[in-house]
Amino acid sequence: MAQPRIKIVPYSPDLAGAYAAFARTSFGAASYQAAPRYLHWLYECNPLSRGSTRDMWVAQADNAAVVGCIHTMRLNWIHRGQERVVPSLHNTMMHPEYRGVAGGMLILQAFKGEPHAFVPGAEGAVADALRRMKFTVVTTSWSRRALRPLAGGIAYVAHALGYSPAGIRLARDLPAGGGEFVPKGQADLAGCVALANHSDTESMRPCWTPEAFFWRFFHPEGPRHVLLITGSTTNPDGYVIISLGLRKGLRLARIVDLQARSSEVRLKLLEQATVAARRQRMDLLLDHSVGVGQGSAPRWSPYASPAQTLFYHRSAKEAPAAYSIPAAAGDYGFEAILTTP
Repeated sequence: MAQPRIKIVPYSPDLAGAYAAFARTSFGAASYQAAPRYLHWLYECNPLSRGSTRDMWVAQADNAAVVGCIHTMRLNWIHRGQERVVPSLHNTMMHPEYRGVAGGMLILQAFKGEPHAFVPGAEGAVADALRRMKFTVVTTSWSRRALRPLAGGIAYVAHALGYSPAGIRLARDLPAGGGEFVPKGQADLAGCVALANHSDTESMRPCWTPEAFFWRFFHPEGPRHVLLITGSTTNPDGYVIISLGLRKGLRLARIVDLQARSSEVRLKLLEQATVAARRQRMDLLLDHSVGVGQGSAPRWSPYASPAQTLFYHRSAKEAPAAYSIPAAAGDYGFEAILTTP
């Protein structure tokens, strides 16, 4: 049977209704992918975005219905001493009836002409297609710490049975403590940005300006995060940023960025993140790392994920010797877009 004809087109405002209908069906009626604020934050507020009409692609059927999509988050990376804007491709989705060649066309269009491209997590047929497109796998892993095992287990089963939990509202009236810092603007983040950009220069890694850092983590339309700092806010010894959202019924906290000047500070920040996540009644705390997980951290255990992290370099000579990739380089934690501050 011949595959139905579709075309790959850049997103445009007149496709908003068709895209929203596709997102509700494919990602879920209450998913952040179907929320208008997601598109506005990602494409209209990101200082490095070229806009949704250039950075978002959809597959459209003959009847004008949207049957596929791929999203792009553009971030600055440092590579061999030079800053480069790299697209992070995520939320690749095709209607089951239109998968196959069309899905590959959608992916190809999203990084066409780019010297580098990043995919934070892909599995199954999408991962297979990316490897055929010369993406290479970067070994990454997740670690977890269960915070409320019983409540989390009940919530997960309830979600599997079709129960939709209430959204998360952050508790902001808790006693101060644990190193939490609430930035009021970009200037308050200069110390964290300086520390993040002072990391290992041999690795290809994201680099930040205060504007981009504020957008990624603290923009009012973006995902909700908690920032914890050790040392002074202007010259920190380390910081950790955790997202707080719902995923598969679980109240999920993710460490999306952690920078520390020593292993001792890193362990302290992991404990502070645990305390902060418990204060927000999260069920599970996840941490992401390149290579092996946090086996040396007490009370953490490996968390198996079928998703692969992949990187594309147009020239093999451009591939770096090493990567340093925080979860925030991709769409991890985007479920926190729906969290109420």
